Amino acid sequence: MVGRRPLTEVAEVRYAEPGSSWWPLLWGPAFALLGLVVELATPGPLHLPQWPVLAVLLAAAAVPWVRARRRFHSITLTTVELTVGGESVPLDRLVLPEAEPATRAARVLGAASTVPKGMTEVPLLLRRPAGPDSADNSDSAGDPESVDGSGAAVEPVTAVDSDAGAETASDPVSGLESDTTAETETVVLAWARSPEALRAELATLLRSE
Repeated sequence: MVGRRPLTEVAEVRYAEPGSSWWPLLWGPAFALLGLVVELATPGPLHLPQWPVLAVLLAAAAVPWVRARRRFHSITLTTVELTVGGESVPLDRLVLPEAEPATRAARVLGAASTVPKGMTEVPLLLRRPAGPDSADNSDSAGDPESVDGSGAAVEPVTAVDSDAGAETASDPVSGLESDTTAETETVVLAWARSPEALRAELATLLRSE
């Protein structure tokens, strides 16, 4: 498993996909121009004022579509974080797996339900952020006088010998210790049009120093 690189102060863009170019804004004017040329080349009435208006309306209608794709289908990898769609993840929480993990139930980054059409998934491992409670629980779990990190004292279990009638104290119940082997990494899916290029840059940034 590839190691992680600490955050740097200056964010340098190492890989970027805009999600969409601005060329779709010209589709409407191109269609209006084609219609005007056809109208000029064929007999019949001309609608010269209507074609420029149609070109402007079609271009304006394409603006929200282009802006949405540039926002939710863009990918930016810097030396600090990976931004997929509208979600940014610090690099110190990402791990690039060497073996292909199971991705059937993996969460797709960017608040998407599936990988966008035309994109290829890039599986990653996401580390869960370490909270202050985890350290407290681990300390409490190592204390023989507490139960599952709550601080409550564990009373010794008293056993009675049926033959001699004597009471003997046994050790505290060992099955009450807290479970400290919870999984700390989950599989998530980034995506890109050029997944190999994105993997190469991620491998470089997440490489062990």
